Amino acid sequence: MVRNHRVRFRPRITPRPLDEERSWFGRRARATAGAAETFDIVTSAPTAPDLWQVHRSLDTDAAHNTEDDLIANQGEAEADEAHWVRAVVDATGLVELTNGRNGHARTYQAR
Repeated sequence: MVRNHRVRFRPRITPRPLDEERSWFGRRARATAGAAETFDIVTSAPTAPDLWQVHRSLDTDAAHNTEDDLIANQGEAEADEAHWVRAVVDATGLVELTNGRNGHARTYQAR
């Protein structure tokens, strides 16, 4: 099950092995973000996916956060401006992810 702040839904697709993925979205909370080990597993896949984060992980080092363009919220509580990551999917399987903080977007094609 995937949870969002206001939305709950169950994906109706079968997850693919990580080595086939092109992007991975992590809803990592600021202070309780995914452990460094989890980050290492995702980024060490044979075809390492782009890793999008809603929050920069403050409990790990810079090496365990994705590139700045893919992190929506960079700071701590008072600096957190509630930026978002939007996913738009069309009927052909084209997926566009956009960072609300900086407008950075990348497009992926579902296989």
